Amino acid sequence: DRFAFLDQAHYSLVKTNTFNGVPLPALAVWNSRTDELEVVRRFGYEDFASRLG
Repeated sequence: DRFAFLDQAHYSLVKTNTFNGVPLPALAVWNSRTDELEVVRRFGYEDFASRLG
């Protein structure tokens, strides 16, 4: 299954956080012509730790 929020990056990426331990989603780009989905960024513990002021 695929679920997409179209044209939402300006709303969701500016203030990303890990409130209550909810992990950040992976970022992917979908090519509608080839139906390929490429994951361009995954977030792990290192990203979480680096955000802890």
